[in-house]
Amino acid sequence: MELIALRGVTLARPGAPEAPPLLAGVDLALAEGERVGLVGRSGAGKSSLLALLGGRLAPTTGRVVRAPGVRVSVLEQAPAPPAGATVWEAAAEGLGELRSLEAAMRAAEREMAAAVPGAADRYAALTAEHERLGGYGAESRLREVLHALGFGTDRHEEPVARLSTGERRRLALAAAVHQGGTQQPDH
Repeated sequence: MELIALRGVTLARPGAPEAPPLLAGVDLALAEGERVGLVGRSGAGKSSLLALLGGRLAPTTGRVVRAPGVRVSVLEQAPAPPAGATVWEAAAEGLGELRSLEAAMRAAEREMAAAVPGAADRYAALTAEHERLGGYGAESRLREVLHALGFGTDRHEEPVARLSTGERRRLALAAAVHQGGTQQPDH
């Protein structure tokens, strides 16, 4: 199954649209189970290509196609630690969408209790999306990932500012894995 594709993508050089494009006529398809390496010289467009795949950049021409439910997380080369955050707070930033869905579910529950028309359908849709993103088990899975990356529960309250560069990178990996919730393998 094709998860993400670039179709005839061209990307102009930022601030120099008259210059030759950074990327021109790119066609790329990534399928489920594939592993891809990206290698090139500095300035060749590797980071821009990743930004296109992740939706942080829009192509000048062409299109980016993602299968329903596919999300792309990019681990920054030099992740900046969140100011004043603990290990748990920084990692849990990736659970933001789940938290928003949970708040919307609570609101829909109140609407159902007040017999607001359509509230039950809204609640069902929100619940399905919440479950697709990992549901109530997402925090537990995040704790498992943190533990696997060397951050046992005894380190969750440790300030990110005290971490080494390597530890910050591992923490950023944990957050990226859980960005938008921990998706189930349905892609």
